[in-house]
Amino acid sequence: MKKLTTLLLTGLLGLTLASAAMGSAPAEPRSVPEAESKSSPAAESPGAEPRAAVPGGELARRAATAERINTGPVTSLTVSGADLTPAFEAGIVNYALWCQASVNPMTVTINGESTAVELVEGQPLIVSGGGSEYWLRCLPRDFPRPEVTTKAQVSDGWYVSSSHYTWVGAEMGASYAFVMDSHGTPVWYVNAPSGAINVQKLADGRLNWAQGTNPRGVNDDNPRDWFRNYDLSNATTTLHGPPDGLVDEHEYLELANGNVMWMKYWTRPYDTSEHPDTKQHGYTTVIDQVFEEYTPGGQLVHSWLASEHLDYRESILNPKVANPKWNALDPYHCNAVGEDPDANQFGQYNIIISCRNTSAVYLVERNADGSMGRVLWKLGSGQRPPLDPQTKHAVIQGTPDATGVKNESFSAQHDARIIPDGSATDDRVTVTLFDNHTQMPNGRARGAQYQLDLAAGTATLEQTWEDPDAQAPGSDGNMRYMGSFRRSPIGVPNENLLSFGGDPGSHGYTELNDAGEVLRTLRWVPTAHRARTDFPNYRWYKYAPDAFDLKQLRASANQPMLECNAPLLDTEAALAEKLGARSLEMTTALVDNGCARPFQRGTIFYSPKVGHAYATVNGIDALYRSMRAENSRLGYPTGNEVCRTDGCRQTFEHGEIHWSAAGTYSVYGEFAQLYARLGGPETLGYARSAEACGLTRGGCWQAVGAGFLVWSPGNGAHLTKNAIRARWVQLGAENGQLGYPTTEEQCTLVRGGCWQGFEGGAIVWSPQTGAYESQGAIRGRWLQLGAENGRLGYPSGPEQCGLTGGGCWQAYQGGVIVWAPGAGAWESVNAIRAAWLQEGAENGRLGYPTSGETCSESGCVQWFQRGWIMWTPSGGTTVGTSGEPRAATVPRAGTPSSATPPAVTPRAGGTPQPGTPQPAPTAAPGAARSAGPTTGSTAEPTVTPTRTAGSTPSARVS
Repeated sequence: MKKLTTLLLTGLLGLTLASAAMGSAPAEPRSVPEAESKSSPAAESPGAEPRAAVPGGELARRAATAERINTGPVTSLTVSGADLTPAFEAGIVNYALWCQASVNPMTVTINGESTAVELVEGQPLIVSGGGSEYWLRCLPRDFPRPEVTTKAQVSDGWYVSSSHYTWVGAEMGASYAFVMDSHGTPVWYVNAPSGAINVQKLADGRLNWAQGTNPRGVNDDNPRDWFRNYDLSNATTTLHGPPDGLVDEHEYLELANGNVMWMKYWTRPYDTSEHPDTKQHGYTTVIDQVFEEYTPGGQLVHSWLASEHLDYRESILNPKVANPKWNALDPYHCNAVGEDPDANQFGQYNIIISCRNTSAVYLVERNADGSMGRVLWKLGSGQRPPLDPQTKHAVIQGTPDATGVKNESFSAQHDARIIPDGSATDDRVTVTLFDNHTQMPNGRARGAQYQLDLAAGTATLEQTWEDPDAQAPGSDGNMRYMGSFRRSPIGVPNENLLSFGGDPGSHGYTELNDAGEVLRTLRWVPTAHRARTDFPNYRWYKYAPDAFDLKQLRASANQPMLECNAPLLDTEAALAEKLGARSLEMTTALVDNGCARPFQRGTIFYSPKVGHAYATVNGIDALYRSMRAENSRLGYPTGNEVCRTDGCRQTFEHGEIHWSAAGTYSVYGEFAQLYARLGGPETLGYARSAEACGLTRGGCWQAVGAGFLVWSPGNGAHLTKNAIRARWVQLGAENGQLGYPTTEEQCTLVRGGCWQGFEGGAIVWSPQTGAYESQGAIRGRWLQLGAENGRLGYPSGPEQCGLTGGGCWQAYQGGVIVWAPGAGAWESVNAIRAAWLQEGAENGRLGYPTSGETCSESGCVQWFQRGWIMWTPSGGTTVGTSGEPRAATVPRAGTPSSATPPAVTPRAGGTPQPGTPQPAPTAAPGAARSAGPTTGSTAEPTVTPTRTAGSTPSARVS
C-alpha cells in the first residue's frame, strides 16, 4: 500500500495561518496558531468579564467592553429598541438581544425603572442584582435567529453546532460556531469567516470544527482546510491538519487511545472501467478515501486506503459528484468515522466508517498494533457483496413497496455509530445513522436504528425517528443531504437528537424520546436582515450542564472578534444589487489586519488602516484581483467606484483604477497624484493604457484621455498634450534636445499663449504662430528682451543651425535672434536687420552681431564682428567697418520687461544644441491630439506591463 507522507500540525506557537497559507510547510509536525489569535486578549481566569483593548476600530473596542447596570433583586426586565429572547424569568440568566447595524440605542426597564444604553454588535450588557447576574448579549445582525419550542420535559444541557451562511439577493447570512443553552440563547459564539462544520467539544475542553461552509469532502479542492481547535480559557485558535491541506471536513475523531483520526481524499490513476459512469464519462482516475491516525505529538501512525478494501463497483449513488476538473470517479465519498465502543480480541477498538456513495456502513478491524486492517462486515441493501469474500454482509431485510424499493433500506447516510446493546456475542450489533433517504420514495430524512445479525447475514430496521414538521418531502420525497442522529447517552433516556443539514432548507434540531415523540425543537426564524431560514448545520451535539463553565463561555464569547464583520455587512447591504450573491467565504488575516468577502460580481475589502469597507466590482474588481488586490502596489480601496456616462474611477491607498471604453487600467504613485491634482477625469479623461517604463534614464509614461503622463527621476510626473506634445515628439521626445518635461503646460501668456518647461528649455505656443522650442542662448536673449511681451513676440519658427562658423538662428514675430560661437546671441530686427542682410548677413563683411540694438533719441546702433550699423530718423542706415558711429547709445524708453516664463540658463558655453526641425504644427491646445510618440522608446505598449513596485524608481514612490 502506498503510504502518504502527511503531518499533524500540533504544538508550536508563533507560526501564523498567514505563513501557512503561503505554502511553507514546517519541517516537522507543528501546531499553527491562527492569525486571528493576534487580536485575541491575553488568557485570563474563568469568570473574567470580556476584555478591553482589542486592537482595531471603535466598534471592536466597544464590543469587548461590557456595559453594566447594578440594581436590587430583579423581578421584571424588558428592553425596547431590540428584541429580547427568551422573555425574562428570574431563573434564566442568559439572554439574546437581536440587534441591528453597528450602534443600537435601547431602553432597559428593570422593576419599572428605565435606563438608556447603547450597545454595539457583540457587546454584552450585565445586569447585577440580588446576588444574580444576567447577561444580555447584543448579537451581530447576521447571526441566525433560533426559536426553541419545548413540548415535553427535557433535561437542560448545552447544544453545540454552527451556521453556514448563505446569501440570497439582499438577505444576509453568516457563519458562526456557537454553544447555545436550552432556551436557544447563544452563550458563546465566534464568527467563523471561513465557515464552520461539525463543531464539537474535545476531551480537553477545547472546541473543534472544520473550515468550510458545508462538508464538501472529495469535492473540495481548496488546500489548507484545516481543523480549528478553540481554547475557551484564552480565546485562541490553533489549526490542525496535513501540510497538503487535502483534509476531508466531515470528521475529526478523538480515539480512545488518545490519538486523532480524520479522512483525506486522494486522486490517483485507477482502472474503473467496469463502472457505468466510467463508461459514460471516460474516467481515468479514482478519488480514493484515505484514513489517517496521528499521535498527539504529530506522528503518523498509519494510513488506510478505501480502494484496497472496498470495491469501487459498490458505488450506487451519484459517483460523479467529484470536482469536474479531476475527471475522476468518486465511488466512496465517506463521511463518518467512529469507534466500536467494545474492544476486540486484540484489545483494540474497531473502526466504523460510513460511505455515502456506496450507501453502506463498514466495520474495519484494528490489528494488534492498532493499524486498520480488513473489513469485518458491511451493512447495506445488498446490491453488490463486499470485495473480500471473508467480509460478512448484513443485508437489510424488508418487503419491497409498490415501487420495488425496500423502505427499510437507507440511502446516502451520515453519522453512522455503533451503540452498546448488551449483546454477549460479536455477531449481534446495533447501528444508528442519519438516513438521507436520497432518491428513495415514500419517506423523508430520518434517524434510523438497525439490528445486525452477522451470523445470519441480515439487518433489521428496528426504529426510525422523524420530525414531520421539519422537512416536507421534496420531489423525491426526502431531505437532500447532510444531518446527524445521536441516540440517548447510556443511562439518560429520551434524549435522541436529530438534526437536519442543507438544501433545500435547514430546520435546526429535533429532540425526541425513545418512542419517537417530539420533545423539543429549534427552528430558525426570519430576521430584519433575512427572510429565509436555510442555515445548514450538518451536526448538532448535546452536552451535559457541567460540560462547560458558564463564566468561561461568557468571557470568551465573540473573542477573537472580527472588526471587519460590521463594516463588510454595511457595504454589503448598501451594494447588494451591484455585487450579487456571495461566492466564497470571508477571508481574514490579510495585510494590515484586513479582510475581504467575494461576491458574484465583485469583492468587498476592509482594513482598519482605511477604516471603511469598500467594494470593487466588475472590470475594476477583475484588474485589482489580477494585481494581487490588497497586496498590490495600490493597497486597499479608499472609496467605491464613481461613474460617469463614459467610464468609472475608483481610488485606492496609492493610486486608482479607471474603466472606460479604452479598457481598465491602474494609475499609480506620482501619476495618480498628478492625475488628481490636475482635476481627475473631468479634465484629463480616463487612463487609456497601463503605465510603461524603460524610457531613457529610467523614465515612465502612461496615456490618458487628454494626453500622456510622463515621469523621470528628478523631474517627477507631468502631463504632455496637444500641439506642445506634438512638437516635443518631433524633436525626439525624452531622447531629443529638450529631454523630459519639468513643468505642466501653462496657458497664462499674452494673447492666449501657452508654454511648458523641459530639461533643455521650453516649448512655446500661440494661436498665431503654433508651437516651437525655445532653448539655450537664443532663449536666454529672448527672455532678456521680454519674451512674448517684448518687441520680438512669440517664436514663429524652429531654431535652425548650420550657418557659417556653426551659427544658429530662430525667427520670431518681430524679428530673429542669431547666435554664433564667440559672438553670442543677439536680436536682429527692423532696418538694421535689413541693412545687415543686404551686406550678406553673417557671410558679409560685418559677420555676426556682437551686441543688441541700442537706441537713443537720435538713433540706434548695433555692433557686429567687423563693424557696426547705425540708424537715424533722418539718415536711415549707415554701415561702418571702422571708427565709432555718431548716434547716441542711451537706451530709449519702453525697454521690454522681463519674460513671463521663468528664466532658463543657456547651455554650457552658450551653445544651443543643433537640431533638424520639422515643419511646425498648427494645432492649438484643445485641438486634435497628436497620434502619439514617434520614437520607439515612447511607443504605447500592447500588453499591460508587469513591473513590480520594487522596480519603481524611488522618486515615484507615493
